[in-house]
Amino acid sequence: MPNTTRTQIPAEVNNFYDRTLLERVMPLLTHLRWAQIRDIPKNSGTKTIKFRRYGNLTAATTPLQEGITPAGSQLSVTDITATVAQYGKNIIAVFKSFLMSTI
Repeated sequence: MPNTTRTQIPAEVNNFYDRTLLERVMPLLTHLRWAQIRDIPKNSGTKTIKFRRYGNLTAATTPLQEGITPAGSQLSVTDITATVAQYGKNIIAVFKSFLMSTI
């Protein structure tokens, strides 16, 4: 039986593969730093969550006086809703080096 030479080995098998993968460059996604992450309870029947934000009070321009209650102010309310959406991809990978290395 003749010996197999390096020229007969396919290029996929002829290379050395380090088991540690190189780190991929990832975007910074700075908008996620201040994101609010909330769980929607299972079986809640909805994929929508509502956040509520109160507005700022106006600046007080008159000094307080002893014994006099100032007029009350109303808070403004803003509701913000978000709907869950799933994103993803799949890959098709053929590992020829594993298949051919058994030859």
